[in-house]
Amino acid sequence: MVDAVRPSRSRRFVRWAMAGVATVICLAYIGLTFNWGAIAEVLHGTDLATFFAGGCTTIVVYFVIRTLRWSIVLRAVGVRPSFGSLYRWSVFSQAAIVVTPFQSGEVLKVEMLHGAGHSGRVDGYGGFAVERMADVTVLTSMAAVAMVFSLERPGAPARAVLVVALGAVLLVAIAALLARRRLGFVTEMARSALVVGRQPAVVVPVLLYTVASWSVVALGWLFTLRSIGIDLSFAQSAGLVSVVTIVNVASLIPGAVGISEVGITESLVRLGYGAAQAQAGALLIRAYALEVLALAAIHFVVWRLVGRRPDGGGTAL
Repeated sequence: MVDAVRPSRSRRFVRWAMAGVATVICLAYIGLTFNWGAIAEVLHGTDLATFFAGGCTTIVVYFVIRTLRWSIVLRAVGVRPSFGSLYRWSVFSQAAIVVTPFQSGEVLKVEMLHGAGHSGRVDGYGGFAVERMADVTVLTSMAAVAMVFSLERPGAPARAVLVVALGAVLLVAIAALLARRRLGFVTEMARSALVVGRQPAVVVPVLLYTVASWSVVALGWLFTLRSIGIDLSFAQSAGLVSVVTIVNVASLIPGAVGISEVGITESLVRLGYGAAQAQAGALLIRAYALEVLALAAIHFVVWRLVGRRPDGGGTAL
């Protein structure tokens, strides 16, 4: 038994060590290469109204869309909590994504759903697998299209193929992570996921809601960057969101700290913006992510003051 556990612990240690090293390297790169004086000048001129209004509005709309998508997936397997309960759990899971590797914090909503007595883990994780695969499919498609038709840079088709390949690897990784559970659970979960996947009346709206949710994120990034004079088109913003998100997820670094800033900076520089402005933009996108945490905290305080609980009363969250 001990010998069976050690390799697993060893693999976990290696993964965390690699993620830690990558984080340190990226943070060192940021600390040593970012022109902090010039960045401060750029940020000093931030249009705060555009930043906060655009950011907060798009984040709340994103919360709503993701909740609608989740409700469709759950209804397909006969699970029907109230929209308010699903919205609450979705908000907290989206906040958890900001600080977890592989955006794995979203499983929090499945555990909350199960804790409230609405669904077994089989149906919950089966639906989660469908949602995650929809995310990877949509993001990969958006990234490939943006690279070929919007960014208009030499070698774009080759980079598009690379991103598609990376998206395929992520889909395989999702399946591999799910397969780490006992075989019986995986079989039942796959059966639950197929119940959703075999219904066009479910799959089509799920994909549409997925496109809408990531389009809203692209709009949020667009407003955030425009607050400091980076005037991207919507197509460019969507391309930036999709490419950076795929790379962030693949990095397995919690919150993609460092990786995101480097990727956004390099992308904006390639689009013709000055280094200081691009670096300031990357930092503002990090601030946009922190707005998700702030809004989740505000939701939590409001819910505590109102004193409402999710259906079933299984958890105070």
